[in-house]
Amino acid sequence: MHAPSPSFSSTVNDVSMDPTPSGYPVIAAVGSYVYVAWLNNTVFGENQNVLFKVSNNNGISFGNVVKVSKNPSEDSNNVQIAATGSNVYLVWQQNVTFVNQIPTYDLFFSFSTNNGGAFSNPVDIGTNISGLTDSEPNGLPPHIAASGTDVTVVWLGKTIIHNKTDYNVFAKTSLTGGSDLATVTATTLNTTAYPYVGPEISEVGNYVYVTWTDQPTTLSGNNRDGEQCVRGLDKRHFRLLHHLYIAR
Repeated sequence: MHAPSPSFSSTVNDVSMDPTPSGYPVIAAVGSYVYVAWLNNTVFGENQNVLFKVSNNNGISFGNVVKVSKNPSEDSNNVQIAATGSNVYLVWQQNVTFVNQIPTYDLFFSFSTNNGGAFSNPVDIGTNISGLTDSEPNGLPPHIAASGTDVTVVWLGKTIIHNKTDYNVFAKTSLTGGSDLATVTATTLNTTAYPYVGPEISEVGNYVYVTWTDQPTTLSGNNRDGEQCVRGLDKRHFRLLHHLYIAR
């Protein structure tokens, strides 16, 4: 016996309420609460910011818009959301500097403990990681998952140590609802990640699962760089050249 197909109301809510386009929305729901975050640079007349709204009646109506990001001069990017209980978590990448006129990004995090009524001041959770120069290589977003008062963020980071460039899969977990995510030590899950595919995450109970794509250094006995080999081959063979890993 098949479950009935979901039905949607005929009413469409304009959540952003802005004549200028908004973009890249993310959504999460717990009980009757629906949380929506997106990117927009018009509501507050500044650069691209992370905006947020909450509904406490199953999406029938939404409250006032809240600007979560706090940097008026640089763009936010790739916002992600997770929610559990009364906690709401947002993570995004923030342009913090330019290297040779190319923007580099740090990873910022903010949380709410009262169903999105108010958010903590954003904190940079990518600091104090040795050699980390960019938390948004090739435009790849971070990912976030939560269970109870535990929240975990994973992302692909570019590091340069002794003039050697690597792509690492980093993870940070807070067991206190995100209040210490800026200071807890990051776990390096991989140092040879494929730079064009980001990690994914799932969290349930006391377990966190992360999967990513590794970049091999050899192919068919030839000492060739894995990335260079991929670029020269048919895309249909792409997945055969990489290993898929999972950690818990």
